[in-house]
Amino acid sequence: MTVGVIDTGKIGECFTRIAAGFGTELLCWGLTPESAPNPTCLDLGTHYTELPELLTHAYLVIVHVPLLPATHDLIDGAARWPG
Repeated sequence: MTVGVIDTGKIGECFTRIAAGFGTELLCWGLTPESAPNPTCLDLGTHYTELPELLTHAYLVIVHVPLLPATHDLIDGAARWPG
């Protein structure tokens, strides 16, 4: 299974550790320069990609961003999902 992790800050990093333990392929995207690329996540075998590509290839997407005006419509009706 391919899992998309939107933002790999502290919480996203914790989730990435858990998901890596299940043998999933991990696609990541970071909201801020501090969270992308996260060296710990890279060591777990994650692949950083652009958000549209992550949304296109991931079957499960988990979002770890604060609700701010800049993130309010991060995923909207125009997002591309697999299938």
